[in-house]
Amino acid sequence: GGPFISLDVNSMYPYVMKQFTYPTRLLRVVHSPNINFITDVLNSYGVIAEVVLNTQEAAYAIRYKRKTVFPVGEFTTTLCTEGIKYALKQGHIVQINTASIYSMDDIFTSYVDYIHKLRSKYKRAKNPVMVMLSKYMHNGLYGKFGQLQIINEKEDIGSGQEYSREVVFNMVTGHNLIVTRLMGKQITQRMEGEGKNSSVAIAAHITENARFILWEIINQVGTDSLLYCDTDSIKIRRSDLKHVKWPISKTKLGA
Repeated sequence: GGPFISLDVNSMYPYVMKQFTYPTRLLRVVHSPNINFITDVLNSYGVIAEVVLNTQEAAYAIRYKRKTVFPVGEFTTTLCTEGIKYALKQGHIVQINTASIYSMDDIFTSYVDYIHKLRSKYKRAKNPVMVMLSKYMHNGLYGKFGQLQIINEKEDIGSGQEYSREVVFNMVTGHNLIVTRLMGKQITQRMEGEGKNSSVAIAAHITENARFILWEIINQVGTDSLLYCDTDSIKIRRSDLKHVKWPISKTKLGA
């Protein structure tokens, strides 16, 4: 029974964007590297690697039937820098199939600090529109680096067609297809491949870093005491709050 409480990490993505370094340049791709080599590389560089894991911890994400799941046992997945470090420390890596090595740098601190100050200023000024806009600027930037390319195809369909807009789910790609008919033209919009200014390595690092922050908090509570979790929050019994060592604050970034 309860009472129950929810703990939500303040601005999780901006927090990890500021807390960690991120890929700035792909240096090389290595096939079947040994674990000692990657361990040495991680002292100075970032890595994204396809690895075989054997673990009883539900800490590592894979995509399964278009869902993100966290299996246990032996399986293959792709990990970024902090995930690889954690898996190496826990002895969960069986082998490394392929590794991409990146130079890393702090590329987000000034942006996160600037938007955070703006958001605080607009809160004090009681300007809800600008508070919401700055929140979106804070939390949404990471997604631009993982954005898909938007492709528009146009064809003439003749006059007399009424305006219509259909959203069709493509069972093959898992993405929506938008078909718009207007002024004698049909415009089909679909998404595929990387966007022009995307950098999936950055987006992947951000989301993985957030998952491992959440995993650290979950481990403090204990998986048996966890009732629910999502991207940046957990639900537990109030009596289990004493186990949480993570900073607790209503306003501090990352608390």
